[in-house]
Amino acid sequence: MYRDFYGLKKKPFELVPDDEIIFMSEGHKEAFSTLFYGVIERKGFIVLTGDVGTGKTTILRLLKRSLRKRCIVAMVSNPTLTIHDFYMYLSSLFKLRSASRAKARFMIKFQELLELKAKTGIHVVLAIDEAHLLSPEMFEEIRLLSNLGMDAGAALTIVLVGQPELDHILSNPKMRALRQRITIRYHIPLFRPYDTRRYIIFRLQKAGARRLNIFDYDAVELVHEYSKGCPRLINILCDHALLSGYAANKIVIDADIIRDSARELELAGPEPQKGKGFLGRLLGM
Repeated sequence: MYRDFYGLKKKPFELVPDDEIIFMSEGHKEAFSTLFYGVIERKGFIVLTGDVGTGKTTILRLLKRSLRKRCIVAMVSNPTLTIHDFYMYLSSLFKLRSASRAKARFMIKFQELLELKAKTGIHVVLAIDEAHLLSPEMFEEIRLLSNLGMDAGAALTIVLVGQPELDHILSNPKMRALRQRITIRYHIPLFRPYDTRRYIIFRLQKAGARRLNIFDYDAVELVHEYSKGCPRLINILCDHALLSGYAANKIVIDADIIRDSARELELAGPEPQKGKGFLGRLLGM
C-alpha cells in the first residue's frame, strides 16, 4: 500500500529473514567471527545467546553458508523432539539413511562418518537453534554424542544457540559435565542508537528507496527507544509507521507517527501509552 507513496521497490522492513539482506552491527560481526573461529579451530562446544529477535538464526545461517566448502553443517531448528525422533532427524540431516531405525545403529554410522571426514580434513558441525528448549535428557544425549567427535580426533563441533535463559540452564549443577566442555560463549548485544540509524538506512537502501530521509532524526531516535535496539521490533515498528504515515498522507515519518505506532503496537517506551494512533483515529477504532 505504501511502496509507491514512499518511492520503494519493495517493503523494507519484512519480518521474514532474507539471506541477501543481512545487516551486520559490530555485535553481529563479532558473534559471527567468534562462531567461525570456534568451528575452524574445532573448539568442541560453542554457545551463542541473544534476546528474542536479535538475529541469532540469521547468523547461524550465514555461518552455514560460509562454511559449506570446509564443513558439513547440520542445523536443528526445532529441538523439542523425543530422543528417538532426534536421532532419526540427525540420520536424515547427515544422510545416514540406514541408521534411522535405532540409536545404536546411528552411533555406528555417525562414528564412521566422523572418522572418514577427519581423514579428508572435513569438519562436522551440529548446530542446534532454540537450544534453551532442550530437555535435560536431550542435553545429556548431545553431550554423549560429542564423545564420538573426541574419538574421531575432534571432528565434531556442537553449537548451541538460544535465548539468555540457555546460560541459566547451563549453570545448573546437573549440567556441569556439559558445561566443562564449553570453550566459547558469546552473547549478541542489542543495537546501540548508532546501529539503529544505520540499520534503518540499510533497509531503505535495500528496498530501493529514492530518498533515505523517510524517517526524520527524532523518529529514528524514538524507534530505538521503543524497540530497545531489537532488530525484529525495529522492523515491526517501522513497517507500522510507514503504513500510518501513508494513511495520514505524510511523506516524512516524524516522532508523532512513531509514538502513535508504538502505542498501537503496545510497545513500552519513554512516554505513557494512552490514546489512539493514526490508524486507529483514521479508521475510527
